[in-house]
Amino acid sequence: MEENHTCCCGESKQDAEAANRKCLSRLTVVFKWVARLAVVYYLFMVVMQWVIYFSHPEIPNQGFGWGIVNSLAQLVIGAVAWFVFTGFSLVIERLLMMSQCCGEEK
Repeated sequence: MEENHTCCCGESKQDAEAANRKCLSRLTVVFKWVARLAVVYYLFMVVMQWVIYFSHPEIPNQGFGWGIVNSLAQLVIGAVAWFVFTGFSLVIERLLMMSQCCGEEK
């Protein structure tokens, strides 16, 4: 069999590797934005919870202690989401750097 085969779409192996790196780069950007949006979302949820608490104090089962516990839970969930998606983006960046280094050695 021939070593320098081409893909079914007619691109060479190097073009496929470049497209793969471009896709990984885009995926890294997506994970970074998801991490940022997760933080913004959970901060928004905490703010809205306190707006509702102070504007409608007659809502049952929404005491001050409940609000603090719920706020802390939402902040923890937001932090975990940020760490997970930032971790994913860092892993993908590392894979991207490793694939570029391996490509240069060949």
